[in-house]
Amino acid sequence: MTFTEKYIFEPIPVGDVHFRNPFCVASGSITKNVKQLISAEQTGWSGASIKLTIAPEPYINREPRYGYFAEHKKFAFTTEKRLSPQEGLKLAEEARKKTSELVRLGNIIALKRGDKGSLVIKGESQTEMPAYLNENVVNAIGAGDSINAGFLFKYVNGGSLDECQKFANLTGAISTTQAGGTSAFESYDQVMKIAETRFGY
Repeated sequence: MTFTEKYIFEPIPVGDVHFRNPFCVASGSITKNVKQLISAEQTGWSGASIKLTIAPEPYINREPRYGYFAEHKKFAFTTEKRLSPQEGLKLAEEARKKTSELVRLGNIIALKRGDKGSLVIKGESQTEMPAYLNENVVNAIGAGDSINAGFLFKYVNGGSLDECQKFANLTGAISTTQAGGTSAFESYDQVMKIAETRFGY
């Protein structure tokens, strides 16, 4: 199949969100202010992801960036500064006013709060949901990405926001049951077995 401009810039629906093309700016240092988001829209991007802080503190935005956590007897290095939830919400609101074609993936804002669960915001609606707690954490690497994946999996399959949020919390917890961030997700059947036996889902 030959990919022409028509196919490259074909509008893409994802759930009830419609993108003007398949190209979105990933979250990170290039989506931290309104000027960057306006530039993304002007240069043809269809969407931008706004990265919020990931709990638990003080592992993110720690000063100095390399330091010793006496309470855990471990050294740690924080790789970047991220927006706080308040900064992210303010940015999403400002971007709504100054961009029109750019889909800001803060239209639905999901805040990951570690063992405190999650908060999902859409418009005036706010829903808090408790975490699925794993008492025997093997590894927390990739848990945040697993939350993202769980939310999006349910969302693109037509799940309600409550279903998306609950499944996101679940997949974040499942990620911590095995090492490496992906070992617990070899198959859907494996995921659902862990969900039932370990978390009563």
